[in-house]
Amino acid sequence: MGACCALESASKQAAKSSSSTSRPTTPKSARKKGEAPQAGSDATLHDAAWEGNVDLVRKLLLRDSPDLPDEEGSTPLHLAADEGYMEVVKCLLEEGKATCMDASDGAGNTPLLLAAKEGRTDVVEYLLTTAKLQAPQKANSNGETPLLCAVQKGRANIVKLLLRHSAAVDISNSDGETPLNLAAGKGDTETVQLLLVDGRSQSVDTPDRLGWTPVLMAAHGGHVGVLRLLLKSSAKPADSHSGTGETPLLCAAKRGHVEVAKLLLTSAEAPTIDMADRDGNTPLMMAAQFGFAEALRLLLSKKASIDLCNKANETALLLAAQEGFAEVVAILLEEGSKAVNIAAADGRTALIAAARFGYSEVCRLLLEHGADRHARIEGSEVVETCGTALDVACQNGHSEVAAILES
Repeated sequence: MGACCALESASKQAAKSSSSTSRPTTPKSARKKGEAPQAGSDATLHDAAWEGNVDLVRKLLLRDSPDLPDEEGSTPLHLAADEGYMEVVKCLLEEGKATCMDASDGAGNTPLLLAAKEGRTDVVEYLLTTAKLQAPQKANSNGETPLLCAVQKGRANIVKLLLRHSAAVDISNSDGETPLNLAAGKGDTETVQLLLVDGRSQSVDTPDRLGWTPVLMAAHGGHVGVLRLLLKSSAKPADSHSGTGETPLLCAAKRGHVEVAKLLLTSAEAPTIDMADRDGNTPLMMAAQFGFAEALRLLLSKKASIDLCNKANETALLLAAQEGFAEVVAILLEEGSKAVNIAAADGRTALIAAARFGYSEVCRLLLEHGADRHARIEGSEVVETCGTALDVACQNGHSEVAAILES
């Protein structure tokens, strides 16, 4: 029988012994450590393997098949590999002559995949070098291979082992995520380096199902070291767009990752600084809306357009004002924003937006720079308030703002 036999065949082999087939195998989910029978007719090979009891495993192999799956499709080898019991793994394969070392459990996991996922380095190395696996790349029901699982869990030492044994590096899981995409998102510089150098990954610009490339993932997480490695490997940030149209620069600006933004803006593949997402938001607008003053200054120093409007006709100034970010509002006004009286599609001006939420300092700044206190907004299902900034402040109980507007 071949090394990668089916579980059905394993069950048939086990059926040769009436003691094997008459004894139920408890699924892993129902087992508890320390409660397995230690000997006698009630002991099962699965329990002994899961407990790491190699002496009992050796005894039970005289009557039980090592290839018999439990109710969840797990063989004793699955359980031992998952728990990292090296001596049990060796016993099952060398003394028990287990043949289903490539078999999948009910979730599609092989013993190698489980060992890789749980960081069982010695078991992974043994399976790769001694067990003569026929399907070391085999994926589970989520499309995860041993390499993808090791990367997801941050197991760089196991990633190195798998790459040394020619693991496919540019595969993807059911979400379209490659190992490089996962490592970049985690900020795992060591693993990214391994995938790019040892694995010679070609998926440096490959997006997942939602359009997220490794560069986007690194920018989103603020992982400067990873981004530097990707750019060195000829990643093209200018071509990266998520499913919502976010660029790496917009991701960085939105989260205040200034060093990431600097690296992107000085790279050979520097992105267009005003590239907007599908809602028309530019990196400058996002830095303003989320109050990241340092990122805002950086973008302005690189000539980002200050008064562009998104699809809702909102400017960076309005977005900052309605969130109460006085420092950002001050910077925009000092840098020459002329959007102080530009109204959004629903009629909000920066002053009305600030008055609605009671941001007195923002209101003062806007009035000092010519905000029209007589501009009006009409109520709607979306915007419940109506009238001038003073009306809006009074409707929402902001007496300090009302006093400023009346002065």
